[in-house]
Amino acid sequence: MTTSDAPQHTEILVADPDLHGSALYGDILGPQTEIVRVSDGRDALVKALRDPFDLIIADTHLPLIDGYALCAILRSDLATRISPIVMVTSDARPLVRARATRAGADALLLKPIDADALRSEAQRLIQRSRELRDRSDRARVRLAGQLTRSRSLLQSNETRRNLSRTHERYDSTRPPLAPPSLRCPACDQPLSYESSHIGGVSPRDPEQWDHYSCSSCGARFEYRQRTRTTRRV
Repeated sequence: MTTSDAPQHTEILVADPDLHGSALYGDILGPQTEIVRVSDGRDALVKALRDPFDLIIADTHLPLIDGYALCAILRSDLATRISPIVMVTSDARPLVRARATRAGADALLLKPIDADALRSEAQRLIQRSRELRDRSDRARVRLAGQLTRSRSLLQSNETRRNLSRTHERYDSTRPPLAPPSLRCPACDQPLSYESSHIGGVSPRDPEQWDHYSCSSCGARFEYRQRTRTTRRV
């Protein structure tokens, strides 16, 4: 027998007021099964919420909290919502089966318990539960990866926005680079500096355009610091 084919250890919670009868579940389900036995619904609820079980078997007629209420409570809690639950009863009426189904039971078995039926249902439900948990774990891993990528993208976008704000275009009469003294290309008179426009798409590509006017001929000019060129505007 390979390792993958070997029987897996399972832990099963059995809630049955007949503790002697509940001992038979271990005999039916085999040596790889650890049975935790309780005699009332309150103890069953405490143990089920505290520790994960591979399977929960509950009698319909439990003291304090009956099997139907126990099943419904476990189905409403996130920790036990997908836990497989088998209810057992000595009452064969259809309304009992309907009530067990409404409470959220995965299966209902009649007492005295048929060993083959119990083994079959236990194997089916435990396998289904493990597959559901595996899918849930994989989904959580995928979600965690998506959240990490989303956070990284948001941080990258925020960085770009910050850089954009850092290098916004603006006008100033006190620019980073001192405007040079220029003469009018048309009349050779000194040009009057007015203001500068600061821009550029990144810190590596800054731009500064200085604006001038000629008081003699009225012409207006723009001087580009990076290329040191003057053009009439």
